Amino acid sequence: MKKPIVRVAVSGGVDSVTLFDLTSRKKNFEVIILHFDHKTPYAKRARVLVENLARTTNTQIEIFEYGGSEQTEFAWSNWRNEIMLAFETEVQTAHHMDDSTESYLMRHTLIAPQKQNIKRPFIAQKWSKNKILEYANRKNLSWLDDPTNNSSCSRRNKIRNELIPLLKECGINPQRIVLI
Repeated sequence: MKKPIVRVAVSGGVDSVTLFDLTSRKKNFEVIILHFDHKTPYAKRARVLVENLARTTNTQIEIFEYGGSEQTEFAWSNWRNEIMLAFETEVQTAHHMDDSTESYLMRHTLIAPQKQNIKRPFIAQKWSKNKILEYANRKNLSWLDDPTNNSSCSRRNKIRNELIPLLKECGINPQRIVLI
């Protein structure tokens, strides 16, 4: 009897590497790594890391290369979601509790209704970024930190680094505003 397939989107960052590690330890399904190459200088390093992860864990990998002309977070997100939604099997992404408000505000709508094949197990299990980092460090996982996460010019980082802390300062728990 063939095991069901679960694809795990792995960018090379700590969140997705941790999700892959946790998911690959379960033996009731076959795991396939799904990687999206955005064709940026950072993406080259991330691709090498993810390809090495696939090789060292003997895991099948499917790589998609961005061919669009618009080099924006929004265009890349739409491109990734189109690909993930095309699969009939489950696709897991590493969005966690700290991402839920940020993602909602970035999109102005829910990213993926529950009926679709994209699952966010870290949100379902209420994992925070700190819990992911603790796990990854305890398991000595290797990952890359995307340098754009520290940039103050992107909309995503303004939400993450300015709006979310402001909400917390005002006594509002952003995780309770929206759960995706």
